[in-house]
Amino acid sequence: LDETDRLTELVRDLLDLSRLESGKFPLTLAPFDANELMRRNLINFEPRISEKGIEVQVELAEGQLYVMADANRINQVVSNIIDNAIKFMDGEDSRLRLRTRPEGKNVRFTIANNGPKIAEADLPYIFDRFYKADKAHTSGGGTGLGLSICQRIMQQHDSKITVRSDDNETAFEF
Repeated sequence: LDETDRLTELVRDLLDLSRLESGKFPLTLAPFDANELMRRNLINFEPRISEKGIEVQVELAEGQLYVMADANRINQVVSNIIDNAIKFMDGEDSRLRLRTRPEGKNVRFTIANNGPKIAEADLPYIFDRFYKADKAHTSGGGTGLGLSICQRIMQQHDSKITVRSDDNETAFEF
């Protein structure tokens, strides 16, 4: 069953990536509240966050923070990055940080954790298909396509996703 679930996830991710690359995954642009999207993701992941004893720091911009984008695709990016962050934290003194802030007519999303550092040698490849920086977690650790899909979604939005990682924190921003 686990292997069937993993293969199903792989096929779904491959289809998403193929559609994104072919341009057959059109964006549905509409205004949405970036803060609300972050809150909903936090609620969705609350059981896993509690199970691992992760401390959550939420730094959302004041009030409502509207952005014109495809809410479903941005939600996919946020969800994927939070999922990865939780996956690689061990629970003891673990911290997840979610932040939004306005930047002109855009919104900067930051999702960070204090889990293991991503090696400097891995950073240039982190958004490549099937690349897994953590070679020890090859089974049950995802398809290796999630960050590549995130990058394609951000490219469709004429935006970039970046990562920085040091001994204190790994942070994805877009």
